Amino acid sequence: MNPALVLHISAGGAGLLTGAVTLAARKGEGIHRAWGKAFCLAMLVMSGMGAWLSVTVPGQGGNLPGSILTFYLVMTAWTTVARPPMTVGRYDWIALIVPAAAAAVMAFFTYEAVTNPASQRASAPPLPAYFITTAIAALIAGCDLKVVLQGGISGARRVTRHLWRMCLGFFVATGSFFLGKQAHFPAFIRGSPLLVLLAVAPLLIMLFWLAFVAFSRRFREDAAVPA
Repeated sequence: MNPALVLHISAGGAGLLTGAVTLAARKGEGIHRAWGKAFCLAMLVMSGMGAWLSVTVPGQGGNLPGSILTFYLVMTAWTTVARPPMTVGRYDWIALIVPAAAAAVMAFFTYEAVTNPASQRASAPPLPAYFITTAIAALIAGCDLKVVLQGGISGARRVTRHLWRMCLGFFVATGSFFLGKQAHFPAFIRGSPLLVLLAVAPLLIMLFWLAFVAFSRRFREDAAVPA
């Protein structure tokens, strides 16, 4: 088996475990920080290897923008709380290129998938995935541009930015595993609502934590508290 594929799968499994613990832990506590760092590392390896496989394995090029975008989401989520509030550096301006380029590339792939469906391989992502990935990339690019132009972010908005980026990156892992790999599950559970629930769980938990941050005085008063 391709060593990069083994590493990609192993890191994805580690990301599922560490991500579940990180989401369940109280935000800002030691457990959350420790497992969160492990989650970041696992997701960066998973998405990095995914990008490599997209380039080196024939027929997998359509997964490249998604892999790069996932890497970017996790990396920027981490740097959001790792640096002081209301700071913007050269890195932020350069990083803007990533979601903007991903949106442009995915828009091209979407156009190709819609206008020439016969050219799509059986292993290619389903058509809705193209639209969703394109929209997400464009949204991220717009949000990042706003943060850079206003000179940074602080308080609850800073924590919120960290949360939704981490959870969205985690959703890539859960969605890819519980929905994209159903062929590897026992026949009786394939297509089960349980797999759908497990896939979208990071998004549902994200909504809970976003509401918690929005109504919690803790995050409004302490701009330096990481999520």
